[in-house]
Amino acid sequence: MIQRLTFSEFKAQIAAEDVQLLDVRAAEEFASGTIVGAKLADVRRMDFKERINTMVDLQKPIYLFCHSGIRSLNAARMLESMGAVEIYDLNGGYVSWSQHIEADRTRI
Repeated sequence: MIQRLTFSEFKAQIAAEDVQLLDVRAAEEFASGTIVGAKLADVRRMDFKERINTMVDLQKPIYLFCHSGIRSLNAARMLESMGAVEIYDLNGGYVSWSQHIEADRTRI
């Protein structure tokens, strides 16, 4: 099951302890900024599925994001085909995350 979450929904759900949070962008993108606690799992790498098998428990919820939401949806479909039972994808990706976080900072 793949669910696309809004920024607010995603932020609230990943605030829980021991969340499986994956950044499926390229290493360069990850290095330029990511969500705290995210692990890098570049969906474009040939060894993506092998890496996933060592990184996550497919029986527990998995939270994904990429730059804008396209790669993470592809990654979510791959995870679903691998047997993942609960997949949450950040609608709008890291772009959405960054915009909301910046907007929160400017309100303070």
